[in-house]
Amino acid sequence: MRSWLVKARGEKSQREIAAAVGIRQGYYSMLENGLRVPSVRVAMKLDQELGVDWRKFFEENEEEIENGRDI
Repeated sequence: MRSWLVKARGEKSQREIAAAVGIRQGYYSMLENGLRVPSVRVAMKLDQELGVDWRKFFEENEEEIENGRDI
């Protein structure tokens, strides 16, 4: 789970964030749960909407690869 993403969302619903970014709520839920990695475009839109560093999504994956875990 990406608790940092849930925290950044605050009081807004997943549906509100998804609509603002142009994605489906179900896909946004998968992003929060760490089940999907967004495209750079979506990550940058989330950065604009929530103020999260878009690169954080990809840094996580680098750590998992270095630790030998599947993404």
